[in-house]
Amino acid sequence: MTKVILLAYVGVFFAVFVLTLSCSANSRHISFQTAMRGDTKLQEKFISQVIEDIGGFPRYVTGVTYADTPKEVEFLKNTYGYEPQLGHLMYTAGPKIEVSQFGKQQWPATISVFPESFSGNTIRTEADFKSSLLHMIRNAETRNLGRINSISYYPTFFTVLGDWNGDLARTVEELDALRLEFRRRDISQEYFQTRAQGYLQHYFGLCRYAHAMEPKLIESLKVEFFHAGMLTHSFFFRESNGREEGWYLKHPVGEEKCRFSPREIEEIQKKLTSGG
Repeated sequence: MTKVILLAYVGVFFAVFVLTLSCSANSRHISFQTAMRGDTKLQEKFISQVIEDIGGFPRYVTGVTYADTPKEVEFLKNTYGYEPQLGHLMYTAGPKIEVSQFGKQQWPATISVFPESFSGNTIRTEADFKSSLLHMIRNAETRNLGRINSISYYPTFFTVLGDWNGDLARTVEELDALRLEFRRRDISQEYFQTRAQGYLQHYFGLCRYAHAMEPKLIESLKVEFFHAGMLTHSFFFRESNGREEGWYLKHPVGEEKCRFSPREIEEIQKKLTSGG
């Protein structure tokens, strides 16, 4: 009888030991490197882990999904007209509403994470992944607030002809979100450099999408989003005609240039001198 009871205790102890190991395995922290080498389920767990680490997503984000199947990509195309482009890591999407309703009507956003996020080409660490996800959340936040910092969507991004300049608005959205990423101290140098290249290209959009916009708006945006690091970039140039200095950015592809007026240069210099 004693032997039977002893075996029963041993059996219970073994069962509890196995369960403890199982729970420990399920709750174990997943590194980004492990997620890169893992399957879809492990990568989904990693995404959930990051969401939990940032304190969950805000109420205006209805969910974060891992879009790693043709069916999910097809859904994005049919629902939002979006097709993942080469190198795209994540995407924030939401329903179509009138621009005048941004900030008044909720814009329930969904965030899609693509397999490229785990390729190691751009994102190198968990901090990089977290930064990229917070970038997407920031995009959703601005639409729900109805403004990008102090810049209102309506009527700021309408042309003098009354047309919605979505390209310019998206450019400013990206500059705003990327600037927040630059303030993070934990991202990898490789990720920072990739984001810096993206920032330069989006900044160039301030000139590319300036047609029929109020000149003062474009001027203020060029000053607001000029980053000190751009002064040393290989696509930033200074020139002088003997009387005054001229600045311009050359697009990384092609000969297109984004020039700065004397007033813009003066305002940018003031901003940089004051530490802005």
